[in-house]
Amino acid sequence: MEQQRPFDFSDIPIVDTHAHGPMMGKDTASYLRSTDFWYNYFADELMPRGSMDETLRASIKSAVIRQAETRPNWTSIRHYLVKSYGLSSADINHVEQFLKGSIESKGITAHTLQSFERENISWVLVDHSMVTSEPRSKMEEFPEGRKKWTHPVTHLLQPKWAEKNGAETGTDVAVVVTKELHESKRNGCSGFKSHQAYFRDLSLTDVTEDEATEALRFLRKTKPESWFTFPVPTPRYKVGSVEAVALKKYQDYILKTIFCESGRINVPMVIHVATALTPSLKTWNNDPEKLYSVLDNDDVRRAKTIFLLLHTGFPDHHKITSLISQYPNLFVDLSWISSNTLCLSNIMEEYLSLASSMKIMHGSDTANPDVMAYAAHNTRMVLSKFASKLYDDYSWSEGEIYELAENLLHKNADRIFGTN
Repeated sequence: MEQQRPFDFSDIPIVDTHAHGPMMGKDTASYLRSTDFWYNYFADELMPRGSMDETLRASIKSAVIRQAETRPNWTSIRHYLVKSYGLSSADINHVEQFLKGSIESKGITAHTLQSFERENISWVLVDHSMVTSEPRSKMEEFPEGRKKWTHPVTHLLQPKWAEKNGAETGTDVAVVVTKELHESKRNGCSGFKSHQAYFRDLSLTDVTEDEATEALRFLRKTKPESWFTFPVPTPRYKVGSVEAVALKKYQDYILKTIFCESGRINVPMVIHVATALTPSLKTWNNDPEKLYSVLDNDDVRRAKTIFLLLHTGFPDHHKITSLISQYPNLFVDLSWISSNTLCLSNIMEEYLSLASSMKIMHGSDTANPDVMAYAAHNTRMVLSKFASKLYDDYSWSEGEIYELAENLLHKNADRIFGTN
């Protein structure tokens, strides 16, 4: 069997369009596993509502940990780290002990810089959702010159936020929301991040200022059935109830305000679209098909808003392939999937077979610098194998292949976020 032409993209810089803060490493107890925060969150989401049965909760949490820590990506990550650091064993305790020593001796920033330099990561776009809702940068532990940030907007969708800011009408809310977006941009923000798919769907309807005012005043008199807790407390009402309809209407008004203003001030919108691992995520809320109502909205079109969809839209990535081929202002990144080798291979190949290479970016979806490095390594490895196929089976030239690789690895991100 004829050997394929190998391609090495290690000299091409890579941009990570979805990293998280605060940087992991200060507490290395869970450095190569999910943190206890996430295990507790997952367990709480699987409990019967209102239940205080701690025995049941402990059993659920144990099952959550077991299924999370036996996912194959963690095994692949450990073997990558063994090879990268020249370790003698892939045993998780051995690897974590080495990393703990490295972080304690160098400091988390120097350790991170070492990882970035090893994998030629030029900069990362840091999601501040787990850090602060204030419109300012807070990522001191990331290496200087290698970081930009996105400002979360999910808190702006909450009726209590409007009340806290003295907003009584739809017009008032639009003014204070717009003020925060502008302040974020003045402080160096490169994108606005929406988590709406954690607690509602992605559809958008046109809502008037009067309708938003009516919905806000009505919601202030209601008592939520329960609360979503991530990323900020969000009221939850019975599906189809008048309260749920009012909340959707109010949030649609705010979302359209955000989407349009982000376009007017040239700050891209970054939206979570994927369903996996976290029990609170539902496929019907993350259905990319609902985004047609956003992309076809006349006011959003006039604003020329740029959208980046995170995490490939998994498991509905086929719809994302269609969407990014249709809308010039819509992009997708490979974050989270980039640490899952076989999924990444299938999805990347589909994207690059139907859509332009100018529509796809790399991302990691982690606060762990070693996992950021692994994700970068993995994306290059999968891209190299696809490039060999293009060269050997479809007669692409080296120049055409390197142009494709440069687009995906850094040029798209540099072009879309580099000016902010």
